[in-house]
Amino acid sequence: MKTAISFFQSYPRASLITVLAFLFSGLAEGIGLLSFVPLLYLALNSEKESMGEEQSAILGDVVLIANISEFFGPLLTIENVIVVLFVGLTLNNYFLLLANKQIGITLAKISFDFRVRILRSIYRSKWEYFVGEPTGHFTSRLTNEVKRAANTYMDSALLIAYFAQCITYLVLAALVSLPLTALALLVAAIALLVSKRFIAASGGYGAANTKYIKEISRRAIESLNGIKAIKAMGKEPLLETSFFREIDELRKSQAGQITAAEHLKMWQKEIILFFMLLGFYGSFHTDWISPVEVLLLAAVLMRFFSQTTKCSGQIQKVAVGESAYHSLEQFLGQAESNFEVVHGGSQPTLERELVFSDVDFSYHEKQVFKRLNIRIPAHKITTLIGASGAGKSTIIDLISTLISPDGGDILVDGQSLEDINIAQWRGMIGYVPQEAFLLHDTIMTNITLGDSAITRQQVEQALEEANADEFVGQLEGGVDFNVGERGSRLSGGQRQRIMIARALVNRPQLLIFDEATSSLDPSSEQEICSTICSLRGDHTVLCASHRPMLVDYADHVID
Repeated sequence: MKTAISFFQSYPRASLITVLAFLFSGLAEGIGLLSFVPLLYLALNSEKESMGEEQSAILGDVVLIANISEFFGPLLTIENVIVVLFVGLTLNNYFLLLANKQIGITLAKISFDFRVRILRSIYRSKWEYFVGEPTGHFTSRLTNEVKRAANTYMDSALLIAYFAQCITYLVLAALVSLPLTALALLVAAIALLVSKRFIAASGGYGAANTKYIKEISRRAIESLNGIKAIKAMGKEPLLETSFFREIDELRKSQAGQITAAEHLKMWQKEIILFFMLLGFYGSFHTDWISPVEVLLLAAVLMRFFSQTTKCSGQIQKVAVGESAYHSLEQFLGQAESNFEVVHGGSQPTLERELVFSDVDFSYHEKQVFKRLNIRIPAHKITTLIGASGAGKSTIIDLISTLISPDGGDILVDGQSLEDINIAQWRGMIGYVPQEAFLLHDTIMTNITLGDSAITRQQVEQALEEANADEFVGQLEGGVDFNVGERGSRLSGGQRQRIMIARALVNRPQLLIFDEATSSLDPSSEQEICSTICSLRGDHTVLCASHRPMLVDYADHVID
């Protein structure tokens, strides 16, 4: 129930409206059901003259208990009772509509809020934290876990609704027979006690479901990202075996959850049935309650026990959904504690040079740099060369402020990166990675990334500067051409030119090419290098490469 309380604290107004609507719904239903008692009295009273002495005595007992005629007097007519019955049940339907509508609205709001928090956590977290989390886990949280966590709110609200209806039926039952109502309450408590075992089991299965779904999502995304290489090497059977193992574990967990739910229903029904029959048997062999009252009480208590069974079912659903909620809260707590601090500061410029001064950096206790000193002149092409793992990408990450040095300083036109406005500095950078990151969308969207401030004319200019305007003009639709999944409808060189156009469209001062030609054939590499060369003077260009061609085009080489 801690999860339900947490939800209600986060959404107090919506939760209050929902709870009040359910309470009024239960009250209205109670008024409607209570009107059946005078209706029964009126029906029996109309036949009283034709009854024998024994039947009349039974009727007298009912009238004595209800005190119908004395309480209502001349207002007690068939017409009035039917009106009260209609109004009560109509109000019940109205308040149920209000409550269920509010649940739906709040459910959508919870899902929206969770997804916004997750996306913000992904985009705002420190780079070191982000790269340590599998992409599949993010996907699972955005879809499965958000849905299950939001449904926990709905299950909690329905639990309150069923509980309110239980109270209504208890009050009605108490008006007929207080001792049997007390017995019914005891039976409900015993049934709830028995259900604790199955509820705990369901919670365990729910946690297992969350774990396996997250792992399946991770494996699926990783496999799909490398599906071409996997198929080319015939490694599908190996991945299938591993994949199917996780899916089978999920199947077992879900089967266990369903089994626990069905066992809960069965045992509750058996306990309730046994005690109800025992109570009614005793009532028929005593003179402290009439047979008519027994039948009336049976109808009310059957509804009461039906709702208590539903309450146990909702408690079980909340226990299952809690694992997704706690998983989300744990992730969000960790991610939000790892938010990078994008501080303000002075306006950055890059007119003279970018300098590393005695920079130290270690990664997982392995020292990458010790007192590194390098200079990158502005408006020139600088190429970082070296074998894989030599630290080229680390230098780029330090310049991009994705990571911070352990010691020393990085200066831009004499200003420390720690003293400048980081958001503005990153806005001055155009970045072209080794692997083309393209959306399954148009060339226009892939260049603008959805930025409505970038005009079509700016996109066309960026394509021209990237020497991509010619091949784009030959495509059906031009910039409105859909590039396919991960740019599969374009060649490697074409994909890389779209990436260069994306980097150029915001008129950056610093252009970074991180192994941007390493996956290209010699002809395409030559064309990209010529494009990079044409950018000299208008931009400061920094290239990281372990291939010699970019060295020939460089004004400055750092080895």
